[in-house]
Amino acid sequence: MIKNIVLTNFRNFSEYSLHDLPQITVISGVNGIGKTNLVEAISLASGSTWHRYGKITEVVKWGEKFAAIDILTNSNDPTKIRCVVQANRARFLVNTVEAKQSLVRDKITTLTFSPSEVNLFRGDPATRRKFLDALLFFISPEYANRWSTYHRALKQRNAALRHQQFSQLPIWEADLSQSAAVLLIGRNWLIRALETLYALEGTFNYLASPRKVLPLLPESGTLEENLASHAREIEDFLRDKWEELREKEKMVGFTLMGPQRDDWGMLVTFPNRTDRPIDIGTYASRGQQRMSVINVQFAALDLLERYCLNKPIWLLDDVFSELDTEHQKQVVSVASRYQTFITTTNAQYEGVNSVLEKNDTQLIELPQ
Repeated sequence: MIKNIVLTNFRNFSEYSLHDLPQITVISGVNGIGKTNLVEAISLASGSTWHRYGKITEVVKWGEKFAAIDILTNSNDPTKIRCVVQANRARFLVNTVEAKQSLVRDKITTLTFSPSEVNLFRGDPATRRKFLDALLFFISPEYANRWSTYHRALKQRNAALRHQQFSQLPIWEADLSQSAAVLLIGRNWLIRALETLYALEGTFNYLASPRKVLPLLPESGTLEENLASHAREIEDFLRDKWEELREKEKMVGFTLMGPQRDDWGMLVTFPNRTDRPIDIGTYASRGQQRMSVINVQFAALDLLERYCLNKPIWLLDDVFSELDTEHQKQVVSVASRYQTFITTTNAQYEGVNSVLEKNDTQLIELPQ
């Protein structure tokens, strides 16, 4: 759990602090006052890659040279985490010692819901890939390392294709295939695990690149066990596909096969709607999409709790708008199991009232 948080030069805050934080904190205020900035700061300081900014320098208050987020955790082993954003990069310190993001993720785990999450299933594939990757970065440091390695090698392979340096392609494909196998198997494993935990009658549909070329592998055991069982098989498959696509890639000048072209979706059967599962992104209403995303987050929280060193912290930005009373209560029921930060423009929502009736909660009203 987070005990204290201090923001310095972060977006609209010159200096802002919260101390002795309870299990659930509700942050209320009008639009534009800085509610979202608070949950964004916690997400950024946790090493999460799931943020709303375009360039990281956007979090630095106008006219200032840096922004800082200081967090003190409240656990058996209290930890000081500091994130400093300066010169277009974020630096992390754990107990005053410079640290990698992977170490920070071992100390604090977060999951964020924001209004834009409703676009998870109807938006572009890059958004869906980013959602899976953000979860896997917390679950597996190896996945995070392989993600970086893959995209560095992919950049070099694409450059070789553009500049017609075709003799270099096999060199980059060795690194690519090993890292790509980790990414493909990791996402496959995660989707299977989420499907198992999903609260509704849901069926995930994993569309590897190109669509449906790579079938879902059976979910069995941990991510590491899946990697050990299937990595060589996927590496061989990818090298064969790149060889098959070689002439076409020479013409287009970029890599046509790999994790950078993944997509996934979800099929759900809604009561009184149809007997057949429908594609959430195409046929579900906005309200159904919103609740489906929230249910995926229920499953993700459970998964993070199982596989991470720390119980996840749930960051809910404007979650109650567009939800009826019954669904607000569902969110509150799950939120009460975790340390949760909830932002709202309306402290009179039924969900907010339900939260504040519980023990170990507080309401913070940001002044205009």
